[in-house]
This record gives sequence, structure tokens and C-alpha cells, in this order.
Amino acid sequence: MESVRVANELGKGSAKAAKFAIVVSVLTSLAIGFFLFLFFLFFRERLAYIFTTDKDVAFAVGNLSPLLSISILLNSVQPVLSGNLDWNVVWNIHSNSSANCNHIQN
Repeated sequence: MESVRVANELGKGSAKAAKFAIVVSVLTSLAIGFFLFLFFLFFRERLAYIFTTDKDVAFAVGNLSPLLSISILLNSVQPVLSGNLDWNVVWNIHSNSSANCNHIQN
């Protein structure tokens, strides 16, 4: 969505407004990513108990939470900088994985 705003500002000939739109979108995305980074680091094992009651699974989730947190933080800015998300690619990945799962079940 933000790439549309940047393109509109560039189309109007306002490079300063386009630069401001980029800075705002990157900082907003980074703030959301940092919040989620802290959230997953803070809750670690407790978050696993939403989905399971097994202590071994919760312990494994707790061990993997730092990796998840860092991944979320690093990937929070990348989609903003790369432009827009190509939903056709996402749909093809989903449909291929569904077809593969159906093939394995049969």
C-alpha cells in the first residue's frame, strides 16, 4: 500500500513527500516488528500453552522463541523496502502445498 503512496508522490513531482512516506512506513514497520520481537521474547514458553499442554513442547517452543523473535525483527522492514507483496506468488505457494498434501494423503 505504501508503494502506491510513494508512486503518487513521485508522480506529483514531490520527492520530499515521497522520501517522508518511505521513512514513515519503514519506521512504522520497524516499530511493529520491535514490539513483536519483545512480545515473543517475553512470553516464550507461556505462549506455547495456548496450543498445547505438553511441557516438552512448551520447552522446545521456548528454546526456539529467540530465533522467531530475531526473524520477525529482521523481516519487519524487508517487505516495506521491497515494495508490494505479490499475492499471486503467495497463492501459488499455498495451492502447490495443498496439492502436495492431498497427493501425500492419497
